[in-house]
Amino acid sequence: MSIFDISIIIPVYNTGKLVEKCLLPLLKLDDDSLEVICVNDGSKDDSLEILREINEQFPKMKIINKENGGLSSARNCGLEVATGKYIFFLDSDDWLDIESFLSLKDYCKGDYDIIHGNFDYTYEDQDPIKNKPQYEVEGISGQEFLNKALLTNQFSIPVCINLYKRSFLQDNQLKFMEGIFHEDEEFNIKAFSLANNVASKNIYFYQYFQRPNSITNNASNAEKRFLDILKIANEVQSYCRVHDFDSSFNKVIDTYMSLVIISGYIRIRDKKIADKYYSKVKSMKLYQSITPVKLEFLVLRIMLKYCPRLFFTVYRLYFDLTSKKV
Repeated sequence: MSIFDISIIIPVYNTGKLVEKCLLPLLKLDDDSLEVICVNDGSKDDSLEILREINEQFPKMKIINKENGGLSSARNCGLEVATGKYIFFLDSDDWLDIESFLSLKDYCKGDYDIIHGNFDYTYEDQDPIKNKPQYEVEGISGQEFLNKALLTNQFSIPVCINLYKRSFLQDNQLKFMEGIFHEDEEFNIKAFSLANNVASKNIYFYQYFQRPNSITNNASNAEKRFLDILKIANEVQSYCRVHDFDSSFNKVIDTYMSLVIISGYIRIRDKKIADKYYSKVKSMKLYQSITPVKLEFLVLRIMLKYCPRLFFTVYRLYFDLTSKKV
């Protein structure tokens, strides 16, 4: 039996200036039901020293020091030593609204495979912005949840807004694919696809800090991000078919992954790089994988089929005008 309700796994890489804001509110709770595991992923700044200083004040916190292997590697390392009933992944440059986190924690009593919450975008120089509402439900399968939430744009992909039952992850051998960006898409689609019991609540407990130089917001990563999306899309779609999921669910996943590919492509800002992959994207005939369950998907299919270059130009402009700026 787990002695902790939740194991909180916190990968740390060069976030020395932020890690205290992430850790101290949690540690000051002095909650014996929480296991806090910090995985220093070969930081080159003073992150490890700061962690050790915090550890002197809060000796229950665990520190794992490893060579740099990336975010997925650090999360997997934490999973190997975690002992809690539930697993929660917290990035070291983000933090929690503690009261809201404790509200989400109450759902651990429901024995769900996955407990899904929500987040705020937070900034240095402006007020927080709430993320889009998530599809709220309790006690349905992950596939039922995704069928509804993905096609109505009521699902956000970050693993950091979920609590995962550890036994569920172990039984299904779920770990993060290492060496890639967009590991959350690969991990979460698999996890929700296999979950028998899901709860989703619009509890805005996670504070997602928008750092201009973070992994997520580094524009120089766009080409690798796009190539990793292609790899993940192939992996996820193959996974769904190997597990013989229902054909209607597979169509939802195909639609979602096609939209992820499109989104990854239009985020390539360098015109030479974008042109380099245009023929590849066009040849994929993504319109064939998008199920027209609503009018906007039907329009998207038509534009992708008959005027793809115009579509990408317009969509890129729309993204620039509507995306949140840091």
